[in-house]
Amino acid sequence: MNQTLKELVDYGADIEFCCGNKEYTILPWTEDGIVIGEKDGEDHAFESYEDMINQYRVDGVLMKDILDKIKITFTSGC
Repeated sequence: MNQTLKELVDYGADIEFCCGNKEYTILPWTEDGIVIGEKDGEDHAFESYEDMINQYRVDGVLMKDILDKIKITFTSGC
């Protein structure tokens, strides 16, 4: 996939990704802002992409520190 995560979030696409053996969903178009969460887990909302990658943790690690390990498995609307 040649689009970056930021480009997909900015576009407003639904995004599914995996990191390690866990799956996550990002919905950037909600009334609450950018919503991210582990599948079947708790969702978290952020005002911006920067807030999301600087505050959300994937397996205890800040998202910004593992962007290169994220494998996008699905996008919609692109």
